[in-house]
Amino acid sequence: MFHLKHIGIYIGLICIATAGACLLWAINQSNAVSYRKNSAQMASPAAIPNVLINTASSSLSLPVSTGDIHFEVVKDTVAQEKGLGGRKNIPDNYGMLFVFPKDASYGFWMKDMLTPIDMIWVTDTGTIIGIASDVLPSTYPNLFYPPGPVRFVIETKVGLAAEKKWTVGIRLALPASALLPD
Repeated sequence: MFHLKHIGIYIGLICIATAGACLLWAINQSNAVSYRKNSAQMASPAAIPNVLINTASSSLSLPVSTGDIHFEVVKDTVAQEKGLGGRKNIPDNYGMLFVFPKDASYGFWMKDMLTPIDMIWVTDTGTIIGIASDVLPSTYPNLFYPPGPVRFVIETKVGLAAEKKWTVGIRLALPASALLPD
């Protein structure tokens, strides 16, 4: 038989858990940085180790952490054209993160590639809108396009997207260096 004391304890625990969840959400929202913010308002990369890309939606879905992945961020066209071309091995938990100045439908090829890769297309809100898995070097000179405009593209070792359970529709937490100007 429950006593009023036990019911009070359970209600108190529920209130504490709810308050904690709200506090974590508020902290997350205050630390989020939008790609579209004025660069003068942004913190230095050292001050923000991993930035959550925030949308204007009222959804409480949290971005999936990418903290265990080492990203090589490429922003200039020469590095973007080369991509992972010429590399015999792609390390585990590694991704080349292509950062573009505006949303568009960027085409990718397998020129000079020595190993198959996964391509992940990501919007400016961090949402995955497409994944091309196990893209073979023999597909060159074919071009691969995202299903819609993107700001970011991630190239990884084959199977990383599946291993991390990345699917279309989830949001990723991307490194601060991808969001800060050069």
